[in-house]
Amino acid sequence: MGNGKELSSKRMTAAPKLERYESQLRRLARQLASEAGLISFVASGSLVRRYTSCGKAGCRCTADPPERHGPYWQWTKKVNGTTVTRRLSDEQAELFQQWLGDRQRLQATLSAMEAVSDKAAVLLLKEGRLKTAPRARTARSRASG
Repeated sequence: MGNGKELSSKRMTAAPKLERYESQLRRLARQLASEAGLISFVASGSLVRRYTSCGKAGCRCTADPPERHGPYWQWTKKVNGTTVTRRLSDEQAELFQQWLGDRQRLQATLSAMEAVSDKAAVLLLKEGRLKTAPRARTARSRASG
């Protein structure tokens, strides 16, 4: 078992790390706020250029070699578990490329913030400065206990 000096020493070594994590988190929060201020809309999903075949006899898309129709811009995303696809004009596709990129940048910054927060939480839990919450009782544990 360690004495009080050892525990105090561990806390002192964790403090600089926590300060570093807090500094990183503040920097990332400023970056997120800055990025959010430049964004009008965000979108999720995927955007692709497609060439299609209609399948009509005698059409150029069924020739050998085939000359497919297009290119067409297609935006696809999941809505309530259903895949929704929309065909977009070149102008709309340009906007969606920007919105999809903006979402990716915001998500990357949020992920970095979460990673720093996770590291800080581990240190705080080790030091005892963050108390773990009691586990919620489930219906099964209430029935057996």
